Amino acid sequence: MTAKTDSHKLIANWVINEVLRETTPDDLAEFKVTPAALAGLVRLIEDKTISGKIAKVIFQILVAEGGDPAQIVADRGLEQMIDTAAIASVIDQLIADNPESSAEFRAGKERVLGWFVGHAMRVTSGKANPHIVNQLLREKLGAHAV
Repeated sequence: MTAKTDSHKLIANWVINEVLRETTPDDLAEFKVTPAALAGLVRLIEDKTISGKIAKVIFQILVAEGGDPAQIVADRGLEQMIDTAAIASVIDQLIADNPESSAEFRAGKERVLGWFVGHAMRVTSGKANPHIVNQLLREKLGAHAV
């Protein structure tokens, strides 16, 4: 596995926030997350195969087992949901099931959007692309995407 990325800032953030939390200088030699695996994980985020939330799950698998992030995603079905039709179907059902919340949002209660986003993410097991969820919710609830 040879993965490369030019996202130096994202790699640095992962090293600072995740790698350093999981290891010490003394056990770095046995650390199962290789530089290539970390680069591969970042590439999966960059190309939107996975979300940041899913990446953290994969990172924990890498810490425990090592391996190739792309293979872990494929083997465990962790791809991010980007099918707008599938996400729209989830959102349509949420809106239909929650007319009071829909009315509250249309009346100006922006915080209700977060409730809808949270429920959409829960229904899709955290796999839906949050940007697409927000955009579709705003469209379907009658507000312009920001």
